Amino acid sequence: MPTREAIKVASKVPGSIYSDLERSHHINNIYFDFNDVNYRWISYENWTFVRHFNVKSDISSYKQIYLTCDGLDTIGEVLLNGVLLGSTDNMFVRYRWPVKSILKSNSNVIQINFMSAPVYAKQQYLDMKHKKYIIPPVCTPKVQNGECHANFIRKMQASFSWDWGPAFPTQGIWKPIYLEAFDEIVIRSISVDTEPDHTEQWMLNVTIFIDGSPKSQSTGNISLFLNGTKLTKKPYSTHLNKNGEASLNLNILIPKTFNIKKWFPNGVGEQTLYPLKVSIVPSHSRKKLHKTIKIGFRTIRLIQNRLTFVEESYSFYFEVNNLPIFAKGSNWIPAHVLYEAIDETYIRNLLLSAKLANMNMLRVWGGGIYENDRLYEIADEYGILIWQDMMFAVALYPADVNFLTSVKNEIRQQIRRLQHHPSIALWAGNNEIEATISGFWWPQLPFHYKQYKEDYLKLFIDTIMSIVISEDPKRPFVSSSPSNGPVTIRDNFISPNALTSKYGDVHFYIVDDNVWNWWLYPSAKFVSEYGFQSWSSLHTLSQSIPEEALKYPLTESMVHREHQVNGLIYLKNMMEKNLRLPSNGSIDRLEDYIYLSQIHQSMAVKIQTEFYRRDRNIKKDGDGFTMGALYWQLNDIWPTVSWSSIEFGGKWKMLHYFAKKMFDNLLVDVWEENHQLNVAIIRDDHIDDIYDQFNVQINIFDWSSISPLLQQRFQRLTKPFAVTHVFRQDIYDLLSAARCVDRNHCFIEVSITTKYQSNLVVKRNFLLLEPIKNAIGLKKTKIEIASIRELSKGHDQIRTFELELHSSNIAPFVWIDFKLNNSAPVGSFSDNGFFITNQTTKILFQTNDNSTSVSSLKNLLTIRSLMDVQ
Repeated sequence: MPTREAIKVASKVPGSIYSDLERSHHINNIYFDFNDVNYRWISYENWTFVRHFNVKSDISSYKQIYLTCDGLDTIGEVLLNGVLLGSTDNMFVRYRWPVKSILKSNSNVIQINFMSAPVYAKQQYLDMKHKKYIIPPVCTPKVQNGECHANFIRKMQASFSWDWGPAFPTQGIWKPIYLEAFDEIVIRSISVDTEPDHTEQWMLNVTIFIDGSPKSQSTGNISLFLNGTKLTKKPYSTHLNKNGEASLNLNILIPKTFNIKKWFPNGVGEQTLYPLKVSIVPSHSRKKLHKTIKIGFRTIRLIQNRLTFVEESYSFYFEVNNLPIFAKGSNWIPAHVLYEAIDETYIRNLLLSAKLANMNMLRVWGGGIYENDRLYEIADEYGILIWQDMMFAVALYPADVNFLTSVKNEIRQQIRRLQHHPSIALWAGNNEIEATISGFWWPQLPFHYKQYKEDYLKLFIDTIMSIVISEDPKRPFVSSSPSNGPVTIRDNFISPNALTSKYGDVHFYIVDDNVWNWWLYPSAKFVSEYGFQSWSSLHTLSQSIPEEALKYPLTESMVHREHQVNGLIYLKNMMEKNLRLPSNGSIDRLEDYIYLSQIHQSMAVKIQTEFYRRDRNIKKDGDGFTMGALYWQLNDIWPTVSWSSIEFGGKWKMLHYFAKKMFDNLLVDVWEENHQLNVAIIRDDHIDDIYDQFNVQINIFDWSSISPLLQQRFQRLTKPFAVTHVFRQDIYDLLSAARCVDRNHCFIEVSITTKYQSNLVVKRNFLLLEPIKNAIGLKKTKIEIASIRELSKGHDQIRTFELELHSSNIAPFVWIDFKLNNSAPVGSFSDNGFFITNQTTKILFQTNDNSTSVSSLKNLLTIRSLMDVQ
């Protein structure tokens, strides 16, 4: 293999510049090598990065030596021994320069001059403004405390601030820098396409991308191994282009003796992965070249067929291995604004949390970064499909030659790096930009509409789409999210209404209404963004906000964390429609307020999601046939109030526990329509021709008693991957039969069991009243932990503890948590935020923390329910 020699770099940089109410962070004595390469800082001035280094004496014997920089953030120039190698203008691009004639054995000096990102972006904006052509948005909303003109620089757009994150406009080194020494070529990346023939025998199409000296010739032998078995060995000969790049193609029919197992998404089947090894022996090289990746055998299609002919509408759903998939999941934002501050364990825990919540898809959102290789590798392991946006979001962008050239390199490199992952389901050109143009989101749009549209087409269609289709023709591509599918193409990629429910995907938000009502939500084909805010837990907030600021009503430090325009007003107004808010200023009342905000978020997202899951039939007007629900958002970038279901640090909010149930392959759904109580059993399994008979039980409870007023039992037959309506009756007839006084006194619980899984019980509680704060008869109750015992240790050293809870009364939204203590174990409960309707309830807690014991849990656990704060 070629020699890779890391260059160690050291320098001193000033402390990071944060907003006044955000904590300072200082980085000193920085250096980097293969194990510790990532150093960035935040500054509004230019900074120079300098380091002296030596190289091994034998490196000069190689014919070619390149300095390769995998990630420089962002605007800079790189010098070696005083010689300018080149400049950088894109955080997402790998740069490399030949240095054999410049490199010395001793006392080499690498120097990288970085320019402040906000300063550069402003200069680019002013240059464009002088041409009387403003590219919006001019700046971020004031509440974001952000920086302006992120669209003029190819770096993480959210680093200039977003409505859920701070402004940390970094500059520096965020990926490895090293010397590559070789004689002829190096293997850069491998693309793979798998396709079965009519006999289910798999064709494997492999493209190997190599780098070397520009306009040179490379010959030799190439071998391909699958799961350790050689598939082929053949000679090759190729000519490298002016950039020193070339590709080699191999097309192989996999012998049936391999007995290939397909790769499926989470909840559908197994995630079988195979190591694929490429070995190249160049004719004029002293060493073999090797590169191994893991691949999965699967097909994926985005189905956009016409559904109705009276009113035009089209489907929008994914098929994996010819099976339709209801996409269940969330949206991923960068896990840290300084990405190098987190490790693989943190990323794995977030993705494991998604898997445990029965998700099968995450959308990597277009205002962040093309994620680290390990995220996609873990997604492959867990069966989490990735909807991959290109990194453009909620802005218009330049379309001059220099900008487009930089973007071409970015897209080509990222597609080649990521293409082989079976988890990647779709490429999307951008986040919400088609909608910004068609919806005239900025006041400048009417005055330069023709120019903006031309620039949009140059960037996202002529440049990005053409590269994506060329590099990865078998994988679906959409030009924007949201967009209108075939109609967007027919409308020359900018439809008059990019948010219609008739086709494509939609983003949908409500900011002020009684959002516990399902009829507020769109009957769309695929909802790729929707959600509501809640506060992170007191434990998470206390890690970055001083104790004296943790009060309710919210202090200035707390308010500073809300970056959505009028966000706290919206949240308060929506919460008050169903919940009674606390009124005094102690830390306990803040904890109550946080708890209530998480109830509000969980119920709103649950009701919306369950509507999407049952809305699978096409309606006469073209609505319906919903086949995807990705709520906004999975994770946080800092401790804050946001739409996330997982807090910064990895703690699950109540919403994530709700997601675990609302995304389960088996869901019992209960809703009211025209005063009729409806019950449906929703199955997302694909077990061929297996109809399952379910026992359905409907209990009507008075809020004041743990004994039901009325029980109804019946059986219903269901089929796989279907929504089966099993019950419909007038609610007032039910209440009359139960002798319930009125809707404010009672609620309904529906549970299902099946003879095929005798220990499986799925429950759903339905509130008959709209605001639960008006519940009559609900009592404050003490929920006791009757016992805690440790069960046998499972796989991966996961420890499981069983909690037995006792209660003599109904208890809604029971929340089990830990006292405000840094020693609290990291883990998750089998359920949380649940209703207690039995005197005895058993809950599991799982953790890999070896210090956790029965006695420590007894001392740390706290339990609350709704009446504790009302």
